[in-house]
Amino acid sequence: MNGFLQVQMYEENLSLYADLPFIKYMELVPMPGEPEDVNGRSIHRSNLLDVAASGGLHLNGEGVKTVVRDDGPLGPHIDYQGRLINVSQDPSGGGTHGDGVGGILVGAGNLDEDNKGMAAGANSLCGRLRC
Repeated sequence: MNGFLQVQMYEENLSLYADLPFIKYMELVPMPGEPEDVNGRSIHRSNLLDVAASGGLHLNGEGVKTVVRDDGPLGPHIDYQGRLINVSQDPSGGGTHGDGVGGILVGAGNLDEDNKGMAAGANSLCGRLRC
């Protein structure tokens, strides 16, 4: 036995129990997570590398090859059109996490300009961990 007891209570009741002699540690449950994929380009400041403004650097990843080794083949998706090589040894796939990662990395923003990837002009080589 580890001596731990997990209890759920309302936040307003915490002070009633915090000073009890047998209470050593209390922690609030974190707030639920929020999707970060829509504003990812600005979070990582990659939006400043490939901006349409005249002063922009126009660095979009063209000529760069990337690799996503996640949960199976990516796509098909219009945002990878002509720039995707799937080498997965498991044609059944696995999940959708790799598609999300691939979109954040090289998504062209064809379906939704707000979801343009960090290096929207790069090529992507994708597959499972065994490839």
